[in-house]
Amino acid sequence: MGGTYLRWRIGVADETSGELVVALLGEVGFEAFETVVQEGDGSRLMSDDGVIAEQLVIEAYGAAEIIGQTFHAEWLGENQAFVLWIDGPHEIPNTNWNAEWESNFQPVRLGTSLGLRAPFHQPMEEVDLELVVMPRMSFGTGHHETTLLMIWWLLGAPSESAIQIGQSVLWPNGPQKIERPLGLLQHENLHHSDPEIIRMCVDEAEFSRTTRGFIKGARVLDMGCGTGILGILAAKLGAVSVIGIDVEAWSVENSAENAARNAGPAQGLCADWLCGDASLLYSLTSADGAFDLILANINRNVLLNDMKFYCAALAHGGQLWLSGFYGEDHIVLLREAGRLGLVCFGSASLNQWSTLLFEKK
Repeated sequence: MGGTYLRWRIGVADETSGELVVALLGEVGFEAFETVVQEGDGSRLMSDDGVIAEQLVIEAYGAAEIIGQTFHAEWLGENQAFVLWIDGPHEIPNTNWNAEWESNFQPVRLGTSLGLRAPFHQPMEEVDLELVVMPRMSFGTGHHETTLLMIWWLLGAPSESAIQIGQSVLWPNGPQKIERPLGLLQHENLHHSDPEIIRMCVDEAEFSRTTRGFIKGARVLDMGCGTGILGILAAKLGAVSVIGIDVEAWSVENSAENAARNAGPAQGLCADWLCGDASLLYSLTSADGAFDLILANINRNVLLNDMKFYCAALAHGGQLWLSGFYGEDHIVLLREAGRLGLVCFGSASLNQWSTLLFEKK
């Protein structure tokens, strides 16, 4: 993908503001983001409670023909409450993004269970299963912690799951199960007698449950499918059908390409890829029935907004696996899940990123 790209630098006060700004920018067409700590004078801010924190900067990239030179005035007028300052646009001309990406992409290995590589890599040895994924502009290369966590659960949470990217073993012990995702009983706003804790209910007796066997024969939904990596893996592990949904048309095309790339000789993957959002679920379940497993690796705000639609589309006894958020977000996600009658039976983390697994009782 060539062409002229624009970069904007946007100062925010904290991670929460940064996540909100990134979500808003994604809605107007920005394609890539990086969060960095502001260097130099003014890199630290004094909050109202006297705590000094580092100022964060969102570096946002978008195609000139989509974002345009007028973004600054138009967008800032509506969203100035969320940002400290905006600097840009800075033009980045004629970059061959595919070549740039290929030069930095490295294969991923989860123990001996799974190898993940691009088409231009050599086949991987000593892995039980290999996926070949070309991400183009879509999320889901297998390098991000949230994707790795969801893959790990799909594989049955194998104990021998050192995560290697390229030649470096970054996580020798792999993801770590969280035995008490409600470790928030000590949270200042919650108490042992709080009835919400009972409703959100973590079924700790079920935390040793395996996940891989559940996939065989299941009808699976991959929300925010990106490259299609999670849905494709579910199909490889025995899902009877997979539907992937993404709001971006290029991700839907990319998922279909990757599904074809991973189908064996004279064998297809039972997968369909649709452009849209959670509003599609009612018609899908009305026509073909509820899903046994819903995978949603998106972000906290989208998950909170759409969890009610996921729950309605889930069969009784079905499972909803969520990722795309930090451990500190458990409180609000568990509260919403409890309100909907979902019971948490598993959680794991990698760095600060986390997953929550629910069952519809």
